[in-house]
Amino acid sequence: MFVISIHSCRLYLQRLLFTIAVLNMFGANSVVTHPAAKRLYDDLLSDYNRLIRPSKNHSYKLTVNIGLKLSQLVDINWYDYNLMWRPADYGGVDMIHVPAENLWLPGLPSFY
Repeated sequence: MFVISIHSCRLYLQRLLFTIAVLNMFGANSVVTHPAAKRLYDDLLSDYNRLIRPSKNHSYKLTVNIGLKLSQLVDINWYDYNLMWRPADYGGVDMIHVPAENLWLPGLPSFY
């Protein structure tokens, strides 16, 4: 089983914006998506509600690990039970990128 682990959202967004800028610079107007990755993304997020804490049972504890520096949030990690899959069921796809705004995020005021 693989899960999506959220690392520094700010760093991810900076890299994403840089990638988009580079693609636009070189005239890449469209991105071809692997069909199995598209199906996996659709299956994982079709009934996903980012407002609900991700756990198998509402009484289970969810551990969120946070790494901090004095000036910034370094990383934040947790496992979202709702975003698990068997890569063999999706053409070997073992990782996908999902925008942070589509996922449950722990309530940390002004840190991410």
